Formats: sequence, structure tokens, C-alpha cells
Amino acid sequence: MGRCEMTENCHAEVLFKALSDSNRLRILDFLRDGEKSGGEIINSVGIGQTAVSYHMRILCECGIVVKRPVGRCIYYRIEPNACTDCCDYLMTISQCCSCAI
Repeated sequence: MGRCEMTENCHAEVLFKALSDSNRLRILDFLRDGEKSGGEIINSVGIGQTAVSYHMRILCECGIVVKRPVGRCIYYRIEPNACTDCCDYLMTISQCCSCAI
């Protein structure tokens, strides 16, 4: 999936909003080790399939996670460029207020 088509600030808002949910943060923490199937995510995070699907849709739509269908299974991984976008945005803010991140 591609990144959202919007201005830089609006994209940052969508990214940070996606990161503001504890279940999505737990999913991202689980994906740090690499690509995982939807079933592995369900088993690891401890929430139901419907909730995992909902959170994965949000993470994919904003570009933090990409999905790869294989047969009936879907595999998910973190998109490194999305993380770079978040860091770049924070660096821009930190330069404005003369603080270091």
C-alpha cells in the first residue's frame, strides 16, 4: 500500500494519531522483529481477529505497516520510511524550539 496523499503536516497528524492507540503500539512492538502473519499478531497481542483487522487497516492506510497477501494469509511488516517520516517531523519541531531529540 502507498502512503497517504496529503500535505506533510496532515500526514504527520495521521501518523501520530495511528500511534496514539495502545493496541497499535503493541502490534508495532511485535512487528519490530520482522514480518508476521495476521494469526501471529492475534495470538501475540491478545485481542480478537476483528480488532486486529481494524488496527492493521489503520496502520496500513497511513503507511506505517505494509501487507503482503500469500494465499489465504496476510503478512505484515513495518515500513521503515514511515518511521523516518515521524522522526523527520520531530526533528523539524525540535529545531524550531532549540531542543534536541
